[in-house]
Amino acid sequence: MPNNNYKRRILASVEEGKTMKKFLIMICLGFLIWSLGSAPSALAVDNKWEVGQEPGAGSRLFTIRDVLTSEAQKARLCVDASGNVGIGTTGPSNKLTVSGNADFTGNVGIGTTAPTATLEVNGRIKDKTGFVIPPGTIMAYGGTTAPAGWLICEGQSYSTTGTYADLFAVIQYSFGGSGGNFNVPDFKGRFLRGWAHGSALDPDKTARTAMATGGATGDAVGSVQTGAFEAHYHYLSGTADNGATYGGVAYNSFDHPVSGSPNYMNNTGGHETRPVNAYVNYIIKY
Repeated sequence: MPNNNYKRRILASVEEGKTMKKFLIMICLGFLIWSLGSAPSALAVDNKWEVGQEPGAGSRLFTIRDVLTSEAQKARLCVDASGNVGIGTTGPSNKLTVSGNADFTGNVGIGTTAPTATLEVNGRIKDKTGFVIPPGTIMAYGGTTAPAGWLICEGQSYSTTGTYADLFAVIQYSFGGSGGNFNVPDFKGRFLRGWAHGSALDPDKTARTAMATGGATGDAVGSVQTGAFEAHYHYLSGTADNGATYGGVAYNSFDHPVSGSPNYMNNTGGHETRPVNAYVNYIIKY
């Protein structure tokens, strides 16, 4: 480390139009001189760049300055006594603080030294309101296998600790499970419905059952219902021959609900009641 008396400016520069190699060499030279703790008051340079320790720089141990710009814009890079690096600022608040835009070519890793994508983050990403894709997020997905960081919603069981702990913290045993294992949702062949949450929009909410053993029942996320028709009846209307009977009653005409015996019309339809639909996979973020 340099001694406390080392407050002199070390000057280095790169002439306008010269290569970046020379610039980097001068930076390394400045660091070397600074680390030795002694240096001449100046190196013979031109007037473009200053590399070294500024007089009165306080906690800033190393600075690169552009001497041709205004005073407020002079600092280009600095390292403070805590090892924080500032680019475009003389007051870095973290290990790297950048003031201004940054352009990158190649892959960038945050929390990883071997990124395989343009930006790879070993951790979760937040914007100003929270996590960008929080654990427990469910999405429709067109693939047949889940992408990295997601699980297909087919009712599988996973450990409550380790890799899937963040997901368990959100959904708990809502979709089944107990003890050290929990289930992800099983959405195979199911339509999704918003939680009634005490409203009258699901009149049968208290009769809802668990998706799997240990899962939520009643008016709760994770519960399920079987198919059902809302109660109703059909009228038969028309004109009957004089003296015709229906349900043991003689009619010349009728406009009455179906009752008596026989009390049904011919069967028609398929195996289920459904809207027009298309298959997708549902996936859940862990």
